[in-house]
Amino acid sequence: MPSVQDTISRLAGSHIYSGVDMAGAFHFIDVDPRDREKTAFTTPFGSFQQKRLGFGVTNGPATYCWFIDLVFKDILDSVAISFLDDGVIHSVEVEDHIHNVRTVLAAYQDAGLKLAVKKCNFFADEITYLGHVLNEKGIRPIDSYVDAVKKWPVPHYKTEARAFLGVTGYYRQHIPDYAKIAQPWTDVIGKTDKDAKRRPLEVTDAVEASFETLKASLVTAPNLGFPYFRGPKAGRFILDTDFCAQQIAGILSQDQDGREVVIGYGSKKLNKSQSRWPSTKGELYAGIFYMQKYLQHGKPFLWRTGNSALRAVRTMTCPAAVLERWLGTLSDYDFEVQHHAGTKHGNTDGLSRGGCTEAADQEDEVSAIHIAALHSVGLQATTEARLVVARLEVEAAQHLRAAQEEDPDLKLVRQWLADGRLSDKLATKGLSRVGRIYAGMYGNLSLDEQGVIRLSLDRTGLTGKRSVPCLPHSEWD
Repeated sequence: MPSVQDTISRLAGSHIYSGVDMAGAFHFIDVDPRDREKTAFTTPFGSFQQKRLGFGVTNGPATYCWFIDLVFKDILDSVAISFLDDGVIHSVEVEDHIHNVRTVLAAYQDAGLKLAVKKCNFFADEITYLGHVLNEKGIRPIDSYVDAVKKWPVPHYKTEARAFLGVTGYYRQHIPDYAKIAQPWTDVIGKTDKDAKRRPLEVTDAVEASFETLKASLVTAPNLGFPYFRGPKAGRFILDTDFCAQQIAGILSQDQDGREVVIGYGSKKLNKSQSRWPSTKGELYAGIFYMQKYLQHGKPFLWRTGNSALRAVRTMTCPAAVLERWLGTLSDYDFEVQHHAGTKHGNTDGLSRGGCTEAADQEDEVSAIHIAALHSVGLQATTEARLVVARLEVEAAQHLRAAQEEDPDLKLVRQWLADGRLSDKLATKGLSRVGRIYAGMYGNLSLDEQGVIRLSLDRTGLTGKRSVPCLPHSEWD
């Protein structure tokens, strides 16, 4: 299935549009006689099988997309695009548009397809397509959809709430800070049992405020610009990202004729494990997430972030395993990193940090011990790269200690080590499997500034023992 946003973005630069809608859609595709039995259904008048592809079949949309691709195989995206049974013919000049309309209609005729004439709209300077109003100025939500949301009553059941979030979530690219605004609703809905959907929701003041804010945000949603990949407006793309304890945020914009035009807003709620990440790791994750969401490989762009350490992300040495994988992903992109201080980074800071209680990031003091350790293993890295590694080490240690303090098994171990002996209740029931493992390792466990550590032989077996931090269960994955 094609992406809605990718499909719409191909209309950039056009001024004249013609919308075409297929009549019958899926029913134009024959079902193979060998597969017709899979579509069987029973009625009071007997059992029947479908000879034509019906709506609701699992692979129906993908099959129809493949069919339309065959119909449009000789038509460029600069002439016409199609999303399932909805197509748009687009041009800059009227003369070109006449030729393009004839070309597309001929392709439909050759394939034996018919159009729903009442749903077609030819030679318009503004068109409604895939839930959006499109014109040369940009993209905005359909007015009728916005009016429906304005009249939407407060949901009182989970199914109603999911329907509301489904409608507003479709336009989340137009709503700055969508994840933060919708968070009270997503927290209330959660994952529930089968009977929970029949129970009324507890609509608190925060939930009701979220509902009204989402409605107001969609009503006042800003127009978004088209991304340009060719022509005089095809300036450099700019990606702004930010990380906070609850969510990440990203804004994609483009330099068009010397003016920075917003292409889309993004925000994503983080899970419990991700929300405990140190700031540098979280900022890096935010950058990678929105690069994969918005940008093409090999297309130069500017990445603006509020984390100064990421300026040296390309020259980072000896990163942790997960960071090494992320750096491999970054190598596919052509970008320049620019640090924006908090005062200059208000656009994405507002999206991710609204409602966060954590303070703005401050530069960590990096001790000379970390730099000396890097030199001792012969690393030839730049000063900034060494600072990045040292900063990550400090943040990782802080993160690990905090996670250990929340882990129930390691809480028990800390108590053992503080008392200097195993608990008297060790033999009682209720001790977890992990707790029993730690009990067996008690002689090799210790407590220091790193937290709970395990002493083990050096890998070579020749230089004595080394300390290995004990990972809490939340970090095992």
